[in-house]
Amino acid sequence: MRGIGDTIRISLSDEPEEEVRVGFEILKSLGLRNRGVKIISCPSCARQQFEVIKTVKNLEKKLDDISTPITVSIIGCVVNGPGEATMTNIGITGGGNDTHMIYLDGKKNNVVKNVDLENYLENLIRKKTKEIELSN
Repeated sequence: MRGIGDTIRISLSDEPEEEVRVGFEILKSLGLRNRGVKIISCPSCARQQFEVIKTVKNLEKKLDDISTPITVSIIGCVVNGPGEATMTNIGITGGGNDTHMIYLDGKKNNVVKNVDLENYLENLIRKKTKEIELSN
C-alpha cells in the first residue's frame, strides 16, 4: 500500500489457485486492482432475510470469468443495505416475506419476490456487465 516492494505472497491451507484468488481480492480491496466483480457483503446476523454468505460464495464462483470492473452489494437486511446499494452498480437488500429490493446504479429499481436469488443476480450482473462494456 505504501509502494514498498512489488510482490504479494499469500499462504493458505488450500490449493495454490486459492492463494492467487485471495491475493487478487486483497489488491481489489486496496483499490490497486480494478478487474472483475467486487462484492460488498455483510456478515450474517439475525436480521438477514436470505443466506448472504452462501449466496456470495456461489456467485463468486459463477462470475469468476467476468473481467469488466463492476461492484455489487449483497446485504441481507434493510438496515444497512440501502446505504451500501447507493454506492454500487447493482445492489440487493433483504426484506421480509422473501421480498427483496434491487438497486441499479445506486437507485431503487424493483422488488423481487420468491425468486432464485443466485440465478437472478447472476443474470442481472452479466447483463449490467455487457452494458458497461458497450458504454466504454
